[in-house]
Amino acid sequence: MPIEVRFYAQIREKIGIDKVVLENCNSFSQLLTSLRKILGDKIGIIFDEHGNLDNSILVGVNDRLVSQNTFIKIRFRNGDKIDIMPIGSGG
Repeated sequence: MPIEVRFYAQIREKIGIDKVVLENCNSFSQLLTSLRKILGDKIGIIFDEHGNLDNSILVGVNDRLVSQNTFIKIRFRNGDKIDIMPIGSGG
């Protein structure tokens, strides 16, 4: 059951990859565990000092923004697309 995780803006630039495809990733918890392993020493780009997703990160699932307090309820399906992006700033 592959899902695609896409990175945007300065997150993509700092990590150095556009996207990753993850297998056997059914829950948001599994997604975060996989991302911690993939990022290695770049973990601080999207995770805080406690290993949680940083509050400055927005997450979209299939082009819909998802709030951090609902992450635990998310179950991924084959072909889902997860977007990891910084909070935008206006000017």
